Formats: sequence, C-alpha cells, structure tokens
Amino acid sequence: MQNTPYPNTSASLDKAASTLDPVLHAAGRAAADTLDGMSRDARNMALDGAHALQAGARHARDSTTRYIQERPLPAVLIAAGTGMLLVVLGGLLVRALGRSH
Repeated sequence: MQNTPYPNTSASLDKAASTLDPVLHAAGRAAADTLDGMSRDARNMALDGAHALQAGARHARDSTTRYIQERPLPAVLIAAGTGMLLVVLGGLLVRALGRSH
C-alpha cells in the first residue's frame, strides 16, 4: 500500500470525469447545433442580399432603358457630359502624377 496524502484521488477523478462526460458532450452538441444554425442564417442573409442587389440592378437597367427610349436627346447629352468629365478628370490625374515624379 502506498502512503499518499489523498488515497482515493484516482477514483475520485475517474468518478468526476464520468459524471462530467455527458454534460460536456451535451454542451458540445448544443454549441455545434448553435453554430450550424448561425451558419445557415448567415448563408440565407447573404443570399437575400445578393437577390436584393440583383433586383436593384435590374430595376436600374430597366429605368435607364426606359429613360433613353423616352428622352433620347437628354440621355445622349448626359452621356456626353459624363464622358467629357471623365476625360478632364483623367487628364488632371495624369498631370498630377507626372508632376510628382
């Protein structure tokens, strides 16, 4: 027989482990179920967002097409003005980058 300050330590630890094992297993299962639910919710939210973006893009396309068909001259003038603005901004950017070197 060994002289130890805690003679039944091993048996007590085994008993505690066998008592805690089902509790820890249940907690792990609950955590996994919660994460699965959160993952499904996140995926559904992403899909809903993608569908909303697609619907918005279709609406913008349809509105633009309708505007061009109903008012072709203003549409062409807006496009020309936008193109000119981009050319001016591009020229300013090239000039600014050329000076910095």
